[in-house]
Amino acid sequence: MRFLPVVLIVLIVSPTLALSGSGTAASPWAPAQWQITLDVGSNTAEGERDGPRLVLPLDLMVESESSSERDDFVGSGTSALRPLSLPTFVTTAGEQTVEVEGGGWRIELPPGGKGRASTLRFWLDFPNGADRNGATLPPGRSYFIAPCWRLNELELGRKTMAPFIAEAEEAQRRLDDVLSHETGDRRLDGTDVIDTVLAYGDMAKLVADRDEKRRRRKEAEQYLPSDANSLPQGHWPGTEEWLAIGKGSVVCKKRKLFGEELCLLGKFSAVSLALQSEKER
Repeated sequence: MRFLPVVLIVLIVSPTLALSGSGTAASPWAPAQWQITLDVGSNTAEGERDGPRLVLPLDLMVESESSSERDDFVGSGTSALRPLSLPTFVTTAGEQTVEVEGGGWRIELPPGGKGRASTLRFWLDFPNGADRNGATLPPGRSYFIAPCWRLNELELGRKTMAPFIAEAEEAQRRLDDVLSHETGDRRLDGTDVIDTVLAYGDMAKLVADRDEKRRRRKEAEQYLPSDANSLPQGHWPGTEEWLAIGKGSVVCKKRKLFGEELCLLGKFSAVSLALQSEKER
């Protein structure tokens, strides 16, 4: 009987952690704790992040119970999402606290499967918004969209993506070999006009092939994992299998004269708090 309390504690705690070393959860319906990091900037286009930024880490409890509200953008059948704490950031006026209210989440499966990404969508409400040096999170509802994979689909996606990566890298290697000062095509030295013209023609073909392979890789990255091994993983309610989440986008709805349009606010990443705490031990 002296061991009974210990057993009870394990039974109570383990569903909350819901993790095992094999990439599966103890219960598919157990809640999960994740941290998302919002990176809101005035310049959100690719390669244009030199402007002011607002970075907000936010701890969330992901639940399997139905959310109390429906949102048309996220879709029907959403489950509850609630903040565990209020995020803060620092300005010249001191530490600022951002009010945030819970929302709902949904995972949309892709057509066809075969390693293609599912789409994680969720919303959170920021009643007062936030601003840091012009990087603005507007008051109201923000939406989060990210590619995600259950682990079996992630492995299938990695295998499907591998040929695209290999072809692009091989095309770049062939071009680099031709342009190398040590081992490259000596016709490009310009000692013979005809040979040089022919060499530039051959190089143009290699450049065109490299660009085509890059295009195909970039296109495949829209629905397949580009670096499966680096994606954050952890328990997410729905199945016992862990979920891997790629980098996502943060958007809001902006009213127009006729209807609404989505406005890109920035990016976000996600990490499992349970796995993060294990690594820190």
